[in-house]
Amino acid sequence: MSNIFSHIHSPALRLLEAAVEKHGPLFTLDQLQEVAAQEGFHRRQILHAIHTLKRAGWLEIIKRGVYLAQGPLLAGEVHPFAIATALVCPSAISHRSALAYYGFTTQLPQMVQVSTPLKVVTPEMCRGQANR
Repeated sequence: MSNIFSHIHSPALRLLEAAVEKHGPLFTLDQLQEVAAQEGFHRRQILHAIHTLKRAGWLEIIKRGVYLAQGPLLAGEVHPFAIATALVCPSAISHRSALAYYGFTTQLPQMVQVSTPLKVVTPEMCRGQANR
């Protein structure tokens, strides 16, 4: 994936390129800060870069502190399992999702199921609209 942004000279895109090369298209704020420190960025520049990249459509915020690189030069999809385990850490793919992955069922779940030892309350659960 080297030099995918070589024709663009924006500092924000340079930071995104470095993050994608080191961590892949799905990364955390901690990972981005690590890369930013190596690239000579300050905290304020990191926050500005995140805002700029999101506004330009190059970055999607999956949840606070978890980002997904986007854009025409980043072809391909990130596996839903990677996104699911990035949303809740620690976690493991479980239930029907795991059964389908290993070929133990012919059912294809519409959502990825994960298990975690943490107590997780989603906004849908608070509104009584959680999927079961």
